[in-house]
Amino acid sequence: MLVSIIIPCFQNERQLPQTVEEILTSTDQLAEDFELILVDDGSNDGTWKTIQKLTQKFDAIGAIKLKKNIGAYNALLAGFEYAKGEAFLVMAADGDDPPKLIPDLIKAFRGVDAVLANRASPEKTATNRTVSSLFYRTLRLAGAKNIPKGGSDFLIMKRVVYERCKAYGFRSGNTLIQLVQFAECVKAIPYRKGKSKPTSWSFTAKLRLLFQTLNQFVWLPFVAKNLLPFEVEQIDGSLRSFDK
Repeated sequence: MLVSIIIPCFQNERQLPQTVEEILTSTDQLAEDFELILVDDGSNDGTWKTIQKLTQKFDAIGAIKLKKNIGAYNALLAGFEYAKGEAFLVMAADGDDPPKLIPDLIKAFRGVDAVLANRASPEKTATNRTVSSLFYRTLRLAGAKNIPKGGSDFLIMKRVVYERCKAYGFRSGNTLIQLVQFAECVKAIPYRKGKSKPTSWSFTAKLRLLFQTLNQFVWLPFVAKNLLPFEVEQIDGSLRSFDK
């Protein structure tokens, strides 16, 4: 099985080299084949230069540079579109999602459509805990399924889950939550964040994401339904042959 590891990157020039090294180490002894796709989501630091150095160093790495910042959940769609794997694995660029957990995800993936790494450690502040609880409770009340307590942005899923969702049409908000609605059999495994750096998300940004994601399940007249197409500026590494 070929597994495509897809990572949205934004201002991650310092963390990326270590994250990539840890991913390659954790997958080295696994029977599966892997490709790593790094999507630069309109960074304005040295992230793209760092990514290019990594694609030159490692054959299994491909890279996509988007023309502008569209948010991590949307940037993932560019990676999905170019990925060649039978399964897609999504994780963070900053090491918050520990690469050493990848073998556990792969092992649990047998016989299911998706495996979600569920954050076992709670949000640090009372405000963050309240917002997180509101977010997931509201979505469950709206009919969302396959959402473990605490959520999950670190997961592996079959390619067919993405294809089902793409046929339906992606909407703005948390695209990972929309994707897992199309998984028929889902398993969750607990984990603790790696570096656990403080979140840069403001309360307003989280509230906006809630309304956008809620619009995937109930109609909200003031929220746009469909995502705008992503614009690719440059492709590098193992994705060169896919340049359109």
